Amino acid sequence: MRVCLVCFAILAVPAAVADTALDEISELMAGKFDTHVLQPELAAEERLVDERTRIVAPQIGDYVLYQQLNHRENLEVYRQRILVLAPGENDVVEQRAYALKEPEWYVDAEPASFQSLSMDDLDAFMPDGCEQLWTRTKTGFKGYVDPKRCVIISSRTGKPRQIESENLLTRETLSLAERGFDPESGEQLFGTAPGEYLELGRVETP
Repeated sequence: MRVCLVCFAILAVPAAVADTALDEISELMAGKFDTHVLQPELAAEERLVDERTRIVAPQIGDYVLYQQLNHRENLEVYRQRILVLAPGENDVVEQRAYALKEPEWYVDAEPASFQSLSMDDLDAFMPDGCEQLWTRTKTGFKGYVDPKRCVIISSRTGKPRQIESENLLTRETLSLAERGFDPESGEQLFGTAPGEYLELGRVETP
């Protein structure tokens, strides 16, 4: 099955505990992760580099990261996203992802380049219900998108698809998994096999 990677989203609630979780996950997320660190056997065409940078974007939020995915042998730009983090209930961190309307302006951009970024410069990447919810683990955080809540319409078939996403984040690794399902039959249509992840190792920390 073809692996499709998507990265997701966020909302809000108060408390020092939540702020602590936001600070911790923002610190862990920031950095560069590469499949070749943990899966050197992958073909060059399957290589993925995921770099996330904490940015200053006051019109967007207090906890905002720029994500750039590069892939294949020549590490061409594959995807660019703005990730907005906010506190959820019970120490959960919610993440919402946005697409840049003019992504070419921000390839390999420095954090200060985003200071004037506003919501007018962004498009919602996924519909409501597709927020990625991050909870603590013993070694970091686990992000999850619930396929019962995340339903999209396929641009290819025009039919609804349920999306499930699992991310595991530690100081050393980032593990990614995403799956698409037929809501009627429950059949998995694409993505990583159950229990399997695309494994990336950290190569840089800000």
